[in-house]
Amino acid sequence: MTMDGGLERLVRILHDFCMCPPPPENPTLLYGLSSPSSQPSKLVPTLNPKSFDKQAAYRFSLAFQCVVNIGVRGSEPIRSRVVQAGTLDVVGCILEAWLAN
Repeated sequence: MTMDGGLERLVRILHDFCMCPPPPENPTLLYGLSSPSSQPSKLVPTLNPKSFDKQAAYRFSLAFQCVVNIGVRGSEPIRSRVVQAGTLDVVGCILEAWLAN
């Protein structure tokens, strides 16, 4: 996982959710009922939004658990890779959101 880019993908999932949690999923997008000309709006970075997509929150939670387990149970070189992948930025974002709340 530390060699094939999987760790970086997990950290990217965490970082994207921290910076800008997606809004609740629009059912018309899910079922293909929106017009072809409609473009999804660009998401604005938001700290602690009022509502967000539950499925994205579940993905965030699972990715966070994976990174924590890799970081805690891994050897010294693996823990170094976890830090190199950018996990400290994500932890800082989580703490910032917690303090703001």
